[in-house]
Amino acid sequence: MKGFGISVILCVCCCLPCCYADKTALEMARQCKHILMDKDVEPRERRANDTLRVLVPWKTGYTEFVNFNTGTCVIDGFSVQVFLQAVLRMEQNSSPLRYQFVVHGTGSETRPYNEMLGMLTRKEVDMVVGDLTITKERLENVSFTVPYMATQLAMVTRYSYGSAGTVWDFTKPFSRNLWITLLMSLLVTGAALYFLEDKNPDFFAASKVHNSDSSHACASTRPPSRSSSDPPQDNPPPFPSESDGPHIIPQSLQSSFHTSDSVVNVNAPPISRYKPVLEASKANSSDNNHIRYNDILLQQPVGVPIYDETSRIRRFTNAYWFTAMCVLQSQQESVRTHLGRIVTVMWLLLMIIFNSSYTASLATLLSAEQRFPTIDNFEVLRKNTTIPIGYQQGSFLVDYLKNTQLKGHEFRGFASAEEFEQAFRKGPHSPEGIGAVLDELAFLQLLLASNCDLTIASAGDDILSAFGGFAFAFQKGDALVDKISMMILELLADGTVQRLLNAWKLGSDASNKCGSNNRVHVLTLRSFGGLFGILAVVYLICLTCRALTKTILRR
Repeated sequence: MKGFGISVILCVCCCLPCCYADKTALEMARQCKHILMDKDVEPRERRANDTLRVLVPWKTGYTEFVNFNTGTCVIDGFSVQVFLQAVLRMEQNSSPLRYQFVVHGTGSETRPYNEMLGMLTRKEVDMVVGDLTITKERLENVSFTVPYMATQLAMVTRYSYGSAGTVWDFTKPFSRNLWITLLMSLLVTGAALYFLEDKNPDFFAASKVHNSDSSHACASTRPPSRSSSDPPQDNPPPFPSESDGPHIIPQSLQSSFHTSDSVVNVNAPPISRYKPVLEASKANSSDNNHIRYNDILLQQPVGVPIYDETSRIRRFTNAYWFTAMCVLQSQQESVRTHLGRIVTVMWLLLMIIFNSSYTASLATLLSAEQRFPTIDNFEVLRKNTTIPIGYQQGSFLVDYLKNTQLKGHEFRGFASAEEFEQAFRKGPHSPEGIGAVLDELAFLQLLLASNCDLTIASAGDDILSAFGGFAFAFQKGDALVDKISMMILELLADGTVQRLLNAWKLGSDASNKCGSNNRVHVLTLRSFGGLFGILAVVYLICLTCRALTKTILRR
């Protein structure tokens, strides 16, 4: 019994400060002679005058919309200023409006807004001004003006720090469109080199043995040298000299030499055409007066490609192999034409720029600390019923969400942004903590402005509800609905509402105030649009010149 008495005393002592604070606030509010309290309002039939009774909420949080200062007896806020500006416009149009504010609440907590709509339907007040959202259920009982601010449901959660790496992190420095454009550029460059280098023997060789003394690979392959232990070979008959008259190539040496236009059988070529072959063969021959037959077959004059059954496929493959090797700057084939060299230089320039950009972005991605939402999207929250959800006291959202999309979740109400921050710090596993907040976007932007550890986690793929917006409420059939609506439309048209939003710091994303979130900015196609444009123009000019040259030569 003694313990019970002590408990009662403790409870009374704890409640006295709260009761005293509420009583002090009410007493101060009653001293405001031009402002009525909701309990002092009489129905319209009992009023002595026709003054418009304007009901406003006594909010304990998010006072940027409606704020009742008991010390100065001033009711202010964004929503109140929109109403006052509309009344001022009516006075300018010779339609003065007499009104008196009525405060709903006690100052200890934000009362549900549906209670204010109940007073409106009972005709205890004539109008409700505040951050009142238009919904289908409310519209059945009262009339609303046109909305003065848009609203939409959004979700806020805390950041988690660390790395959310995946096996596809190497593709993140570039956007998808940029990767596709790079691939298309590679294909176009390969096709351009295939067309421009149609007489390049490097692009016809099947399998080349690169000479280590050469600066680039060539299309010819030297025969293996004979050692002293090899059996002696019969000396081949001498190659005809220039003084021997007409040149007849033996049947065993007759070969078909191809050009880009046709196949020409060379039986009696001028000896000067084979001077490089003769000099190279004589230098390597034991007898300076003879050359070997196989040297003639293997040595190919520069500019005369060797065609076989798969030469076109080889040229096509080698052109793309050369283009791909330019990405790593390890190409070995030579480019013989001036137009081909221009295309190659432009492609190499493109690859140098993209290699450096990719390396810098990937290094930043792998080394910088990343921030990610603890809850990826609304669908994850809907499936996990163990996460407690916070909502704003007095909001209609709690009933709406319980009956529609989030059945089985635990909801915890808070009055202000400071209370939401404290609940987030305690975490979802605490009896007083939360893991996410669901509210209208206008309120969540104020929450983000005061805490940079929070983020809007609802993604674009989430299908979240959109409501009718903030508006003023009247009784059904009230003629003032149309007049106030016209004034609001004028305020929206001339930018007055936007200036009020800026003055109260509402309606803007607060992420820029928190600095960088350490996310790596993906390089998009827009960043390199000028470079790809220059590349396309150069390719087009080179291909056009080559096509015109071939057309003129054929004539």
